[in-house]
Amino acid sequence: MLSVPVSALSGVDDDGDAALSAAELQAHGAAIRSQLLAGVQLLGPNGAFPLQLVMVDIAPPDLAAHTLLSDVTTPPAGERSDHTARQLTVLGRFDLNSAEIS
Repeated sequence: MLSVPVSALSGVDDDGDAALSAAELQAHGAAIRSQLLAGVQLLGPNGAFPLQLVMVDIAPPDLAAHTLLSDVTTPPAGERSDHTARQLTVLGRFDLNSAEIS
């Protein structure tokens, strides 16, 4: 699991607010995944392991800004929030069996 700043990606922040909305994530999902696959790798003693099976979402709102958990509201099912995030949450895996590890 990685947290990637939106500023590390190019051509995905349509409104230039340095944050990504769900609509921007949907519109640029393929470009975001492509940039992540090209730029994230795990280095081992015998070379690099590429990132695989990438899933990306905008980071959840910062709960530290709320004094009570009850202050956080969740949109009803089927409705998207207007939430934007300066960070993306990235899930992926590295196939450590694809190369010999010493």
